[in-house]
This record gives sequence, C-alpha cells and structure tokens, in this order.
Amino acid sequence: MITFRPTEEMEKELNRLSQETHRPKSYYLREALGEYLEKQKEIQRAVSIYEEHLKSGKKGISWESVQKKAGLLENE
Repeated sequence: MITFRPTEEMEKELNRLSQETHRPKSYYLREALGEYLEKQKEIQRAVSIYEEHLKSGKKGISWESVQKKAGLLENE
C-alpha cells in the first residue's frame, strides 16, 4: 500500500477529471506513475550508454547518438 498526498490543486484537478470521465482517481494515478517510471528507465538507459561511451575513451558523442543507441527516438 502506498500513501500519496497531492497538493490541493492536484487533488481538485484529479477530482474534476475523475468526475467528468467517470474513471476512478486511482486510474489516473496509475497511468501517471507508469509513464513517469518508464521515462526514468529510458533516462537511466541513456545515461548508462553515455557513461559507457566515456569509458571507451572516444571523444564526444552527440545527444542524438545517445538517443538512437537507447532507442529513444520515435522515428527510428
């Protein structure tokens, strides 16, 4: 069990959204947390790729190259 205490503004918006869509507030909290955790995983993978590049002794790497290696570019 996790306890979460949103700000008053967050709670008002969550209540409004829940009432308008007839979905439970927990649905939106699960969705938001799931997206956040997925993004964090992607960021950690990109950092890991960058750190591996630094250890290889090669000079410079573009952010685009890091994103490609991490599979973060949607068009790739």
